Amino acid sequence: RVKGLVIEHCGNCFPRPQQGALSTMRGHHWIIEDNSVRQCNAIGIDIGDQFDTQGPKLAQGGRHVVRRNTLTECGIGGIEGPWLEHTLIEGNTIRRCGWQDIWPIYEVAGIKVHCTQSCLLRRNLVTDTTGAPGIWMDYANVNSRLTQNVIVRADCHNGGIFMEASQRPNLVDRNFVWATRGVGIYQHDCDELVIANNFIARSTVAGVMMRVCRGRRVGGRLATARRNRIVGNILVDNATQLSISDPDNESDHNVFAPGAKPFDLGAWQKKTGWDKHSVAVGIKAQLDPTKLDLRWSAAGQVPPFPRPAGLTHDFFGRPYTAELIPPGPFGAVPPEPATIHVDPREKGPCP
Repeated sequence: RVKGLVIEHCGNCFPRPQQGALSTMRGHHWIIEDNSVRQCNAIGIDIGDQFDTQGPKLAQGGRHVVRRNTLTECGIGGIEGPWLEHTLIEGNTIRRCGWQDIWPIYEVAGIKVHCTQSCLLRRNLVTDTTGAPGIWMDYANVNSRLTQNVIVRADCHNGGIFMEASQRPNLVDRNFVWATRGVGIYQHDCDELVIANNFIARSTVAGVMMRVCRGRRVGGRLATARRNRIVGNILVDNATQLSISDPDNESDHNVFAPGAKPFDLGAWQKKTGWDKHSVAVGIKAQLDPTKLDLRWSAAGQVPPFPRPAGLTHDFFGRPYTAELIPPGPFGAVPPEPATIHVDPREKGPCP
């Protein structure tokens, strides 16, 4: 157990290997909590196998608890690690990481994990990444969930949240993604992914994008981006609301709130056959990124939609008591301007 340390000014190397200022050194069953890691050359905390191709295969990968750590100004990423199973990453604060601005090494993010098996990433706050996604779950993730996270001002065309090359079911739900310089929630080469009840606003490219990298092989077969579901989300003032490359996907029960660019829901429905039950409603939203106060309101009626499988509580831990629930993570959008506090790290029920 590593608790309460301050680690700073580490001149660690660029991956690969991945070696953080605080490192499990390919170990498992660590508890890493309440530490501060700051102003490091590369990675703040590494918790995986470090891409060590010379060493033996890990007997066990992960089984860590990584919680309530603060990582600031790490040059490549905050928390990283491949080959993780049954690992909990929650309540961490990650600010201004990625300042090396070296996207082509493809190991940059506030949180970057690979090959997760039954992992949970929840209630993390990631702000102001440079040339890096807020949270990136890369390659062969299975039965993993990314929920109740807040991603603010990620500067990365590949997403505030990025799910990559995973062909088995995973869930991205009840997250708040604000002002991404790129795509709010992005995936390529994924099947069976559910993106549900997120609030995605002010993305400069698209709110949600799904695409396939032609000719890439994943898990021994050509990659596809099929049988994914986009349901129950609120999309506000994104440059494009949705961009989906393959018709073998599902999008419905979403709320589209046009901003600077208009969104013609009827034309979208006619063109794609998707979003037959979705609605277009004017929603005003303004975030104070320092206080994490969201002031919002709806100019029209926002109906409830069917509750997606696996969702039992909202962002604040309030239980859903009906099969029809409000879209988005926070509950019903008020008709008059109201302010809610959207800090994910504050304690409450953790369903």
